[in-house]
Amino acid sequence: MRDADYYVKRRLKAPKAFFDWCYAQTPMIIFSNKNKTLSANRKGCEIIHKKLRANTKISFYGEYRCFAIILCTSKRIEIQSYGFYEKYINGIQNIDCELVNFELFENNEHIKCCRCLYSKGYMFGLNRQTAMAGTYYNVNFYENNVDKQLKIKSELKYINWIYPINVDQIRRFYKYRREIEFLQKINATQMVRELMYEPYKCDMRIMNEKWLRKHKHVVKNSNRSFESFVLEEKIKERNGKMIAGIERYISHMNFNKIPKCVGIVHFQNWVIKNQINFQFYMDYLNLLKQCNVPISETIACPKDLKKAHDEAVELDRALKRQAEIEMNKRRDRETKANFDNQLKRHKKMEMMINGLAFVLPRKAMDLINEGFELHHCVSTYIDEYASGKTTIIFIRNQEEIDRPLYTMEFRNKEIVQIRAKYNQEPPEGVFEAAEIWKKKVLTRGRKNA
Repeated sequence: MRDADYYVKRRLKAPKAFFDWCYAQTPMIIFSNKNKTLSANRKGCEIIHKKLRANTKISFYGEYRCFAIILCTSKRIEIQSYGFYEKYINGIQNIDCELVNFELFENNEHIKCCRCLYSKGYMFGLNRQTAMAGTYYNVNFYENNVDKQLKIKSELKYINWIYPINVDQIRRFYKYRREIEFLQKINATQMVRELMYEPYKCDMRIMNEKWLRKHKHVVKNSNRSFESFVLEEKIKERNGKMIAGIERYISHMNFNKIPKCVGIVHFQNWVIKNQINFQFYMDYLNLLKQCNVPISETIACPKDLKKAHDEAVELDRALKRQAEIEMNKRRDRETKANFDNQLKRHKKMEMMINGLAFVLPRKAMDLINEGFELHHCVSTYIDEYASGKTTIIFIRNQEEIDRPLYTMEFRNKEIVQIRAKYNQEPPEGVFEAAEIWKKKVLTRGRKNA
C-alpha cells in the first residue's frame, strides 16, 4: 500500500512566482541605531524599522503564516498548503518553508496528506491551523486564475459553474462530477443547483447515476427539486397523488412517520392547509405513543394540532404523575416493611440509661421529623437505615420521650456520631450514657449468639 510520502513526492511543482508572492507577504524587521544595522538580505517585502538598543530582544520566533495554491492537469487537481515559519537570530530574519497540507484529486480518489507534527515525513489526513480552527482557517490562496484552468484542462472541464470556486466546492464537484455533468446535460436546472450549491437538499444515497438515468424522462428539462421527485415516489407507493407544495412541509426522510391509518392525499391537504411543522407533528406522535393512545385518522389529523399537542402533553404528565405516585406507594410499603424488620431485629437496643431513653424509629417519617426538629440531615439516612447499612437511635429525655433531643448513628458495632440541635455536640453526660448503651448492646449480642 502506498504511503503519504509517495503522493507528496510526486506532487506538481508550484511555480516560483507563488513562492515569491508568499515571501513578499512576510514583512521584515530591521534593527538599527547610529552605529549598527541588523537586517536580512531580502527585497520586495514590507519593512518594519525598530530602534536597536542594549536591551532590544533580537532573537525570537516570529509569526507563522500559511499560503495555498490550487494546481491542475488533465488528470489531477491539487491543493498545496505551505507553512512559513519566521525566526530572528541575532536580529537576522530566517524563514523556513515546508508543505503542511496536501490534497490530491486523481483517479476518482480524494487523498489527503499532512506533515507529521512530531516526526519526519507525512501521514494521511489534514492538519488544523490552530487547535480550534480548520485546515484553511486564515490561509491565503494564491491568485493564479484557477477557475479558468480548471474549466480548460481539469477533470471538471465538463461542469459549468458561475461563482468563483472554493475548496469545499472542488471536493464536492469532483466527487459528484458525473451526476452534475448528467444533470447539466439534461437541463435539470433546480436539481443541479441544489447538488452544486445546496448539497444538504440532496440525499446522495438515492441520487446516484443509476437513479438519475432511471428517472431521466421526468427529470429532463424540469425545474423541480430533488425532494419533490423522491417524495412523489413515496406518495405513489401509498397509492396517492402528490399535492403541489407538500415538499415544503414534509421530507422524504420523515415520510415513513406518517400514520398508516390516514389517507395520504387527505394528510397532504391537512398539512398544507394548517401549515404543519413536521418536527412538531412528530413530537405529537411520540407523545401519543408514550401514552399508548391508539392513533386513528381523527387523532392523526386533528383540527387544531397545537391544542391536541397540549392535551397530549397534559396526558403524558398525568400518566407520569400517576406512575410516580404508584412507585412512591410501592416504595413506601417496602420502606415500612424494612423499618418493621429493623425494629424487630434491634428491639433490644431500646433501653433507659441515666434518665435518657434510647429509642428506635418506627417509620420513615420519624427520621424526617427528627431532622426537621433538630435541623440536621438525619432524614437522608432513610434508605441506609431501611437497608440495614446503619442504625439510627433517638436519644430522648426519659420524661419527654416523644420530644426530639439527640440523634445517634451506630454502625459496625461503633458509635459513629451523636448530634444535638443544629449539628452541635451533646453534653458529656450523653456520651457517657451512650458508651454504657453500647456495652449493653454488644453484651446482649454475644449472649444471643
